[in-house]
Amino acid sequence: MNKIYNYILCFLCGILFYYIVNSIDKLELGGDVVAPIIGGWCMCAYDNMPYIDSSIHTQINTIIPAGHQSDAKIYPFIDENYKDDSISLSKNLNIKLITCKKDKLKKYIHNWLGIGGAGVNGGAGVNGDCLNFDSINKQVIKYNYNGLAFDMESCIGDNNTDNIDNVLKFIDSNKTHFIGLNPNFKFIYIPNQDNNVEYIKKNASNLFKEHIDYVAPMLYTGASSYASKNYLSSIKKWLQNWETALNYIHNIADIDSKKKIILTIQMYSASFDANATSVIDFMKNNYKNYAGILAWPITYVEDLPRLPDNKGFLDDKSKIRENHTKIFNKILND
Repeated sequence: MNKIYNYILCFLCGILFYYIVNSIDKLELGGDVVAPIIGGWCMCAYDNMPYIDSSIHTQINTIIPAGHQSDAKIYPFIDENYKDDSISLSKNLNIKLITCKKDKLKKYIHNWLGIGGAGVNGGAGVNGDCLNFDSINKQVIKYNYNGLAFDMESCIGDNNTDNIDNVLKFIDSNKTHFIGLNPNFKFIYIPNQDNNVEYIKKNASNLFKEHIDYVAPMLYTGASSYASKNYLSSIKKWLQNWETALNYIHNIADIDSKKKIILTIQMYSASFDANATSVIDFMKNNYKNYAGILAWPITYVEDLPRLPDNKGFLDDKSKIRENHTKIFNKILND
């Protein structure tokens, strides 16, 4: 009888050992299971649909809805009349809002409200409406966001170091409130490449250390970034500069500084530029070494470069979804 018990015990120990070995890359020192941050932005003002969507890939767990309109008061799900939950026709693909509604946001683990962004005009005052607490707080409560993602362009652009300080002061003043709404509330800093990384290291390191959970540097400069054969070397340089700064700010090892950085990828360039393969391969081989990966989606705007070989790609929304899935599959599963 004892032999039977011993066989059963050995069998159970084998299962336990298998579980530990296959889960060890997901464990932190505290024992929590940590999945990489995988997803991207959504131009969700009006009825713009998110193309980084949990319905197209089960591994996608993060969405950053943002207005990305010239008026900072146009938040996700708002039209030019500042009407919440607008259902007007999309200004980009002429489709109705379905998957970007409030009830769909709960499908994502990380729902971060995007603040700022290219072309967003904040209006009068210090950063105008871009850093208006009452407006941001209303959106966070209404749509149950669990983070703020500061896109350091235009009204909070990191071409101005005062803007960096203003963002950090905004978080410093309101962090307790947002943590009170959700204990897991996060603050994400999204700089242009490695802009002002030395300024942050020397002049804003204390507030940065205290308040910024992740840095997601824009590892691109436009819709045709990856046309250059040498672009990957720039990406590596920008990442190294951030790793060095975070290493200093947090007094942590190099491997730990990577875990505070989220890789980013420009989907239009990744889809159409001939030299994008090296960038996609880099993302595939490295995103697990960092906190994860976020994608800026393909969106239809009239002034976006139309490459001669895109074959009407942007006119068919189903193909946009297909290509996002294709790129993510290359990165996550190849």
